[in-house]
Amino acid sequence: MFHDNKHSRVVQLENQFSNTNLEDFPLTKVYCNRLKTLSDQLANVDSPQHDPLPTFATTRSRLELEESTMLQRAARESHASSISAALMAKAPATEPAPKLSSHASNS
Repeated sequence: MFHDNKHSRVVQLENQFSNTNLEDFPLTKVYCNRLKTLSDQLANVDSPQHDPLPTFATTRSRLELEESTMLQRAARESHASSISAALMAKAPATEPAPKLSSHASNS
């Protein structure tokens, strides 16, 4: 009976682990903590994840670096578009070219 419960728990935890998505979390750190918790729970029921993946610490660092890069890129793009808008607002309006008079003299 215990073995059946253990197997059910493993299936449940593996399903949660597989369906944990970064976009469902406000921060990368929270996402990583959730994955770490699920991984630890799997190890506690004698079903550690054996995939040839980088360590948790390495993966977390990579994700946090990517998150930081994305935030910096968004800030740069936002700043650049603000500068463009400000320059456009300050630029003098171009005046239309003067029309030639139809009364031009033929001397």
